[in-house]
Amino acid sequence: MKTFYNVFSVILMLLYMAGVLFGAYYLTYDSGRIQRVTAIFPELIYLMIAFAVLGLLGFLFLLLRKEGSIEINYSLSQNTQQGTDTAQAGKENDFTAEGEQASVARLLLSKIKLDMPSAPILEASLRGICQHLEAGIGAIYVRKDEVFELETAFALYRPEDDVVQYQKGEGLIGQVGKDGKPIKLSKIPEGYLEVVSGLGSAYPNYLVIYPIKNAAKEVLGVIELATFKNVGAQEMTFLEEITALLAKEIN
Repeated sequence: MKTFYNVFSVILMLLYMAGVLFGAYYLTYDSGRIQRVTAIFPELIYLMIAFAVLGLLGFLFLLLRKEGSIEINYSLSQNTQQGTDTAQAGKENDFTAEGEQASVARLLLSKIKLDMPSAPILEASLRGICQHLEAGIGAIYVRKDEVFELETAFALYRPEDDVVQYQKGEGLIGQVGKDGKPIKLSKIPEGYLEVVSGLGSAYPNYLVIYPIKNAAKEVLGVIELATFKNVGAQEMTFLEEITALLAKEIN
């Protein structure tokens, strides 16, 4: 369409210029013709109007070509800018969410140390994490050689002399310890975990198992949480931040 505007506007402008030159030449090259202008004045007016229309159309198509080019360029520029702004806003939102959850994790761990200075740090941290995420049951497993052994638990019944441990790749705990990738289940198998209180018992709906990794991405432990509400992206970001702090405590 742009090429059509270009060619058509040039043709019309050339016809307009040729008509004006031809008309001027036709009327002035012979002195006798000037005397007959009065007789052919109406025809001359129609001819000049026709040439004026040609020139106007040529100019109009020239404007349409430029306007179309500007509109296309503006649309492309606007879409590109909108895409850039959207991507930038998405990155900024991600950075903001990570920064907020990192601050929450640091404040929570500092508060835990102040409130329970005499309690073992992993036990106190697990209690604080479960309360923050409203988890009914929680457990932390620490790696000892190639085995992940239960170090501390929250609202999880087990005999005092019972040692709970998993080899790498064994069960969900061992699999997370081996792969270093979190697992989130939205349907816990019935009987897997049971929350018991003085008012009764119930089975949680969601299970999250998250690796505890140090700065070198080495898995030092695993945290397991069972909740009645879904663990969303914000909670997973919090777990990423708090487990990085717990890795330092395990070291």
